[in-house]
Amino acid sequence: MAATELQAIVRFRFHDGSVEAFKRLSAHCMDIVINEGSTDAPVRPIPPTYAASMAVMFLAVDEVTDLPLFREYQVGARPVLAEHPCELVAYDEEAQPLERVETTKRVIALRFPSREAFHAFYDSPEYQAVIGKRLESTSGFALLLDVADAETS
Repeated sequence: MAATELQAIVRFRFHDGSVEAFKRLSAHCMDIVINEGSTDAPVRPIPPTYAASMAVMFLAVDEVTDLPLFREYQVGARPVLAEHPCELVAYDEEAQPLERVETTKRVIALRFPSREAFHAFYDSPEYQAVIGKRLESTSGFALLLDVADAETS
C-alpha cells in the first residue's frame, strides 16, 4: 500500500439520532484526509451540531478555601442537579496526586447526555444563583469534555 493511501474496515452501531452526527463527523474526517500535507487549507473544526450530540463530562479540580461557604454551595446546588439528567461519576475530596501536582485537590466529575443538557443545568437561573459560592469558596479550574461512547469506540 502506498503511503498516500488510506484503508480501513470499520463497523458502527448507531444509537437513535446518531446517523446524522456520524455523517457530519465523516465529512470532517474527509476534510482532514483531503487537506493532509497542505498548509494552505485549514481543517474545519468539528461542526457544533456533532459536538452537541455527544455526552459531556463536567470536571472540576479545585481546593476548598472556605468550607462553610462551599457547604452552602453544595446545599444549593444539589436540588438543581436533581432536576437535570446527569450522573455523578466521581467525587473525591482527597484525590491522589500523580503528575505535576504536589497537593491533594477535590475532584468532581459529572456526566451529562449532551452539551444542551449541561448548559440547561449550568446556565439555569437556579444554578447561577449559587455558582458564585463555589467560585468564591474554591481555587482551581473546571473543564467541559466530550465523552467517547464506549459502545462505539
